[in-house]
Amino acid sequence: MRKLAVTPAVHPRRSISLAIALGLLLAACGGGGSSESGSNVTPGDNKQNDSTGSDGQISISESDLGTPCDTDGQTASIPNGTGICAADSTGALVWQKSGKGDMGGGGQGSSQGSSTAEPDYFHWNWDITTTQPREPKCTSATPLSVLPTPVDQIRYTNPLGYSQPGAHALPVPHHNVYVAEQQSVDENGITRRTALVDPIKAPANATLVGLARDRYTVKNSSGASATYDEYMLSLHICGTYYVVFNHIDDIPPAWLDAVKDPAVREECNGGQGGSEVCMWTYLQVPVTAGDRLGRASGRAHGWDIGGTDVSKPMEHRIDPGAYTPRWASAICVLDLFEPALRDQLYSTLVSDGNCGRPDHDYPNTLSGVWLAVGQRDRSAQEDLHIGLFPRYTFDGRLRFSIGTQANVAGLPTGIYEFTPESSGLRNPAFTAVKPGEVACFDGLSAPETGLKIPVTRVYATMQSSGGIETITIAGAGTGKCGSGPYTMPAEATSFERRVG
Repeated sequence: MRKLAVTPAVHPRRSISLAIALGLLLAACGGGGSSESGSNVTPGDNKQNDSTGSDGQISISESDLGTPCDTDGQTASIPNGTGICAADSTGALVWQKSGKGDMGGGGQGSSQGSSTAEPDYFHWNWDITTTQPREPKCTSATPLSVLPTPVDQIRYTNPLGYSQPGAHALPVPHHNVYVAEQQSVDENGITRRTALVDPIKAPANATLVGLARDRYTVKNSSGASATYDEYMLSLHICGTYYVVFNHIDDIPPAWLDAVKDPAVREECNGGQGGSEVCMWTYLQVPVTAGDRLGRASGRAHGWDIGGTDVSKPMEHRIDPGAYTPRWASAICVLDLFEPALRDQLYSTLVSDGNCGRPDHDYPNTLSGVWLAVGQRDRSAQEDLHIGLFPRYTFDGRLRFSIGTQANVAGLPTGIYEFTPESSGLRNPAFTAVKPGEVACFDGLSAPETGLKIPVTRVYATMQSSGGIETITIAGAGTGKCGSGPYTMPAEATSFERRVG
């Protein structure tokens, strides 16, 4: 599939077209079509009753800092920087000077800027715009009371941590829900690949706060084409909990009316394969538990569901501020369902009851996500990067996931799996390799694709210095590792991550 607070905010609409899709990431997570999008423009396009420039941007003076403002998170230009409307130590909303970060140059996936109103781990995105708790408050640890679909319509569900280069090169923070493979021909003569599961229901009373549309064109075998829309939607449940759905179409018409409100922020970018992705932020559409959200489009594996608790980053996510909220603060959304419903959903997991996890960053080891050198602000462009982590079925196998644009010396893009040994540096667990040690991996397999692997060995080592860890990795096409000690090949590629 292609990849795709509740406080009032006033944001003039904007439409942005980029030759390179800097504000989004389209990808496939199991086949089919939809969008997963982010914005590299900050939420600083707000207006209040202050002076406004010709481009619609509110401007305030230095003397306005500390004075009352109306909308939490609203930003404005000041002569030497950016101001933000945020709570002070008493809880009152006042204009403040934004903190560190480039509020306008965030890069792939979202703005990398941060403000004094948000913690360092938070990275603004169209679907989640603040870490602050929103009304209503959570009154239960299991606030989800309705199954999105009956479990008899689910073939199986992937745990958190699935990966697929060319789509999701890094372990994903949501569940891929697979439905029946059931081909049908639509009104345009285009074949759907899976069942049209309808309805997908709201799991709780919620507020639709973000919506993204992937508009793409599909051709049939005779060359005829048709254009389709798929949606990703972000629901605020309570407090700091959010639930996202993806690969949904036929959404309520009222939602498409809601995005026309001038208070809603719009961003549109060119996407993969000539598609267009539009993202709408600061929606406030009430949703009732059991409401129809739409249907599974039939053009993907089924649909996706994921959960986020923005009150804290994941335990094993190094440098969470490099990632958008769902990728920094993911939780097991299945655990938010009432116990009886939770047990039904757990029964569909392919991992024998393991909900999985996408965070496997362990300092001073090989384990986890490694970003292309100098590309921290493009973390959401997954195929630039690599990951070393457990297979998503959590059956003991470990996986190299190499993005399609990672360009690792001697190691083509793809997935390479192996079974770790209990000791030594031949096929060690990623967490067992310490700085300066060179490990060699062989006996590799690619169970997802069934294709013959073009390399027989992978070499890797890591170093840590000055708050930056670096992995050096390379592939070799013939032979086995042998007993060692091992030396890195002359040609190798480096990736990095920030730890301090």
